[in-house]
Amino acid sequence: MNELFWLIFGIILILIELFIPGLIVIFFGVSAILMAGLIYLGFITNIFYQFFLWSILSIILVLTLRKITIKFYPSLEKYQFSKDSLERKKGIVVEEINPHVGSGRVKISGSYWKAISDDGTIIPVGKEITVVRQNGLLLYVKVNPN
Repeated sequence: MNELFWLIFGIILILIELFIPGLIVIFFGVSAILMAGLIYLGFITNIFYQFFLWSILSIILVLTLRKITIKFYPSLEKYQFSKDSLERKKGIVVEEINPHVGSGRVKISGSYWKAISDDGTIIPVGKEITVVRQNGLLLYVKVNPN
């Protein structure tokens, strides 16, 4: 019966992560599901040890796997920018900026943004840029002088 509690508890915690992103609650949920497995296999029976091991396992997972996961999915880490905070920031073009096609993306401070050139020119991939102004999520950029 305890394993069913831990399984349901783990699933609920993982679902909560969908509504409160931060990549922490999910590891508590994974720990609870692992606890359900350990209890089902008969390794742990005492309720005190169950909560103690779940706490330790959760902390270990958060401290080790969160950093690894963010490396593979950098968009999971939140970046807080005010509206004007990106002006004069430097970055690099990761998708060609072409005003004729309406495409282009830049990487600034580890975050990817849709961008167009401020003067209407094409900017190739790999060029360093500076943000001239921002309109919502769209950045107007210029090529850095060499």
